[in-house]
Amino acid sequence: MDNRKIGAFIAERRKAIGLTQQMLADRLGLTNKAVSKWETGDGLPDITVLPALAENLGVTVDELLAGERRPKDPNLGLETQKYLEERARRRQRIGLLAVAVIGACGALLRTSEWLYWVLLLVSIAGYIGVHVYFPGREPLRRRVLFGALWGAGMKGLPVAALYAQWMRARMADGSTPKKVIKDLVIDYYEWTGKPVVLGVINHTTTQIMDFFTAYSWLLEIVAVLLTMAIGILIAGLTWKLQHRKQNKHEPES
Repeated sequence: MDNRKIGAFIAERRKAIGLTQQMLADRLGLTNKAVSKWETGDGLPDITVLPALAENLGVTVDELLAGERRPKDPNLGLETQKYLEERARRRQRIGLLAVAVIGACGALLRTSEWLYWVLLLVSIAGYIGVHVYFPGREPLRRRVLFGALWGAGMKGLPVAALYAQWMRARMADGSTPKKVIKDLVIDYYEWTGKPVVLGVINHTTTQIMDFFTAYSWLLEIVAVLLTMAIGILIAGLTWKLQHRKQNKHEPES
């Protein structure tokens, strides 16, 4: 393999489609120094980068490794395209498997909540990071699906943690949960201008406490739905930002 010939071909194709070294590096999740190293013939792209590099330069992997364009052939590059599609499917399976594993670990790590949080963060950061570092054709619906499952894997813990922190702050003076709810009811009555009648306040407080006790499962479902919404939001925003950046670098036809 002729490093300098390949490097010159990369530089030629990059300039032909109007990309700077930095733009190409951003698409591949690398530094411009890596692209410069290839173009001077001081090194070759890693095998894992070749498909994405060829796709961005508008050539096949075969042409990239040969350092020159080859006659048009309907079958030329077909294997590369199949490889890219299969690689995207593998990423998706790995991502979904990670969510399943974390969900299973969640049931076993009740005494190690911090480790559960670490696994959750690593899973979504790793999944999104793979698609950013190795650009591919990932549909929006796939990332949204992953975000929803990731949010479900959190089991509403962020909402529960915020509630617990809020409750601890309100109970810092030695109050009980019932006393906290009662104070909220009084605040509500005062805010709406209704007369504060002790009997009514106590009755309302008891009703609220009974509701929380009887429908705790419903509150858990709501918490899970909220965290799923957070996961979908994160997935959608990261996908939009990633592809907006790629589209910004697309040369005009």
